Amino acid sequence: MLQASRSQERAPASPASEPTKDLAVLTPPVDIFESEDEFLVLADLPGVAPDGLSVRFEEDELRLEALRAAVGKEPAALLRRVFQLPETIDAASIDATLSGGVLRLSLPKLKRARPREIKITVG
Repeated sequence: MLQASRSQERAPASPASEPTKDLAVLTPPVDIFESEDEFLVLADLPGVAPDGLSVRFEEDELRLEALRAAVGKEPAALLRRVFQLPETIDAASIDATLSGGVLRLSLPKLKRARPREIKITVG
């Protein structure tokens, strides 16, 4: 199972914002689904451009960070989620897609970790 940690800290202002204000660090909503073959992570990141998004995997930790631009009454913010991944994740095959404000991460399981049917021979 994936474990999530939440961050409620404040981040320093980015060069694009006013230097006298800090950016709030928000925790975006995330849905996690598990199948026999993979974990699927769906993160709501409205207002985030692809160049303002970072997805990193290091030492069994998946880190999502995104800079959300100010839109209307919503101020600019840093969106952050951190997950501890099980050792069964195939890190080399993680795939990420951002579309319509939703980040889709496919975290395939290693073949050795997938359940398999064992054929029984009669003899």
